[in-house]
Amino acid sequence: MDAIPIISPIKLCPINFKAFGALNRIVGNLEETLLLAKIKFHQCKTKLIRDDKPVITRSRQDILSWFGFSQRKTDALLSSLSKKGFLYKTVGTYYGKKQLFLSASDKINEVPVNISLLKVLIEEVGSLKAALVYSKIAFGCARASVLHNGQSYCFLRKEDLSNWAEVSIRTLDSILDTLYRKGLILKKNLVSNGRRQTHFHIPESSLKVLKSRFKDVLINKKQIDNEQLKSNDLKKNKKSTACCKICRLEPAKMQLSIKVRTNTKQTINNTLTAIPKQQQKENKRSDISFSLSSLGNKLNPRQMKYLESALKRTINRFSVKVSDPKELLEQIIFYLTNSQRHKGVKTFQHAVSRCMVILKSGNWKTPIGFSKHDERGRMLKKIKTHRESKWEDVKKQEIIG
Repeated sequence: MDAIPIISPIKLCPINFKAFGALNRIVGNLEETLLLAKIKFHQCKTKLIRDDKPVITRSRQDILSWFGFSQRKTDALLSSLSKKGFLYKTVGTYYGKKQLFLSASDKINEVPVNISLLKVLIEEVGSLKAALVYSKIAFGCARASVLHNGQSYCFLRKEDLSNWAEVSIRTLDSILDTLYRKGLILKKNLVSNGRRQTHFHIPESSLKVLKSRFKDVLINKKQIDNEQLKSNDLKKNKKSTACCKICRLEPAKMQLSIKVRTNTKQTINNTLTAIPKQQQKENKRSDISFSLSSLGNKLNPRQMKYLESALKRTINRFSVKVSDPKELLEQIIFYLTNSQRHKGVKTFQHAVSRCMVILKSGNWKTPIGFSKHDERGRMLKKIKTHRESKWEDVKKQEIIG
């Protein structure tokens, strides 16, 4: 019988540590380096050109999903890379959608990260930091020299691991426990240099699982690429002179031509085809169900109408006692336009519903900063103060008289 080939841990290590370390020393931040490598990876296959640079275009949500970073962190990392000259970044429209156009600097000649394998590891271990720690252990185990019960172990100092992954020792211990529970690593306290220290081993079973997962990803990716190539060939073979005249790599930036007008009529004027009710509902709510991060300091007419209707309905249905409805409306507007208050809330509609729940429970309070930082709030405070001073004057006159 043929011997079963042994899988080396280095084959499932997604990072070229020598090249990555050199790039990371230039960039100065681990997460920035990973984000830059990811952009460079996608940029290698792009055909889009903008300002004489090869660019990729992605929505903010797509970029957030790459490594699980928050929106604030992602924006900070992209801005930092742009200021350092490693990234070209601009905003534009692409097929009618607002997207980011990104291009890595020519200073980056290679991608020192196997992006596909890193993605598999992140999905398997649960987080980017855990995937980085596992990669470092896999790299160390490939050169392990300590034998225990017929298994090779490597010694890695926790300080080195925490510095590499840019996490605290406490967080590192939590990551190592997670990897151990999932059967991806083994830990033993073995004697090395006269001291008992933690050593690591990657079992063959976990390597086989990861290798199988990675192969499945590659096969699916090839199938998707082949299907896209076939669909592109079919489109090219279609004889349409009108289409060929307007073909381009990047769509035209005429924003007026790509806006979709909502139509609430049951039928179109020149046809007898009825518009589905579900589509009508989506069209009606198209400008209120969107990310709160895109809100400015004011609400548009549709949002105002939606908010006023919700407020009136809540007051009437639950008999909420309100001394000044206009001031309450201004307070809610101030609350909605302050995006820092909306933890876990992504849409305008959801934020309004949250306000109405607080209001009907009787727990609504004036938002902090309303009387100081909001123009309408300052004006209402002056009016209220003036009324109170007048009332005090009237009471004093009654006492004197």
